[in-house]
Amino acid sequence: VLMAPIWAALRLVTAGRPIVQAMLAGQSLLDAIVQTAIADIGRAADSVGMTARPGVTGYIRVVEGGACSRCIILAGAEYHTDKAFLRHPRCKCGMEPVTRDHTPDVPMPKDIVAAMSEEQRRKTFGKDGAKALAEGADVGQLVNARRGMQSAVVYGRKLQITTEGTTRRGFAAHRLIAEKGAAKAGGSRFGEDTAKRLRSKTPRLMPEEIFRIADGNREHAVRLLHLHGYIA
Repeated sequence: VLMAPIWAALRLVTAGRPIVQAMLAGQSLLDAIVQTAIADIGRAADSVGMTARPGVTGYIRVVEGGACSRCIILAGAEYHTDKAFLRHPRCKCGMEPVTRDHTPDVPMPKDIVAAMSEEQRRKTFGKDGAKALAEGADVGQLVNARRGMQSAVVYGRKLQITTEGTTRRGFAAHRLIAEKGAAKAGGSRFGEDTAKRLRSKTPRLMPEEIFRIADGNREHAVRLLHLHGYIA
């Protein structure tokens, strides 16, 4: 693994990139590998310590400042001691033990978002994601929508839509199906083919598409955010 930064730098040099740029890219990759390894060692030590204590029944995910959007929506999630949560390079998540008598009070997704500055929200969720949050959008709906994001041509217009939450059991689908009904359509969820499931006939718009259509009309934007399941 530690050889990866060297090979990454060499590939850039071979591709004709300046040596300084290649070295900086290699250094950035090495920093990410080292930071992740150190964090993993700390989490592994915590996990061993919790497993060795009979009173510990599980642990809660603790998300620190500067975390990515995917980690933020998992803040406060509870896991069994024998199950490690998935991590990505530079993951800023830690863990707190849970016992039969005590559940630690840790920041939840809403708390983390509320504590973020406007600039931090834009950096983490994008410009339109930050605008949607300011209008009361649910952070979980906002982030999860990006899993099924795709472009589609509807009535001759190219739109940014998502398939996430559009089957009958989806939160957004309840409103969209009430609008224009449902039909079987292709799609997937967590790698599972959902083509046989009923989906809303109305495509679920992404927040950036909603703000583009609203064209500065705040009331229209809020109505669309509600219709497409971003605002409860």
